[in-house]
Amino acid sequence: TRETTLRERMHEAIGAACRLTERTITRDGGWFYTPDSPRDEGSVTVTQIQGLRSARNAGISVDAAVVDKAVNYIKASQQADGGVRYTLRWGKTSPALTAAGISVLHGAGEYHGEAIEKGYGYLRQHLDTDPTKPFFFYTHLYAAQAMFQRGRPEWANYFPRIRRELLDLRRGYPYWDSPYGKSYGTAISLLILQLPLRYLPIFQR
Repeated sequence: TRETTLRERMHEAIGAACRLTERTITRDGGWFYTPDSPRDEGSVTVTQIQGLRSARNAGISVDAAVVDKAVNYIKASQQADGGVRYTLRWGKTSPALTAAGISVLHGAGEYHGEAIEKGYGYLRQHLDTDPTKPFFFYTHLYAAQAMFQRGRPEWANYFPRIRRELLDLRRGYPYWDSPYGKSYGTAISLLILQLPLRYLPIFQR
């Protein structure tokens, strides 16, 4: 915004959110649904890291040690087959958390290495675009980001399929419905479909 007062208020509020996020990272390196919880899990950790990345892009300082700790959390949650499980200590691996984990690594500036390659290997075996699968929208919010960053044949093979599924799901309505409501399904669908147009800087290669 070009409004000086509003910009200053936003900068202060987002900076305070970053400080809260930094203070409430758990001993293992993750976050849970409320900042006072000693627990942690992968999906919340992903959102916190992406929030910190966005803040840093907007010129707000972020503690690099916090980011490094969260990256190590995701890597430690990765299993031998390349999948990332729900938490560091328990839970099954899933395409949703694996794609989200890869997005965390990308958000922290890691685009190559063993963890990345193993994660993409897992997605090649387990990711599909069947809209009846659990957590369809959540899975593909992160899978689309991961595949876009990967480029190469993975993106060329993936995007036409997910685009077709999303357009078919809309069924002519001006929204996408989901188990969590129309706003949720529509927002995620639009985030996925805009990737080739590079509207959002955080999702650019």
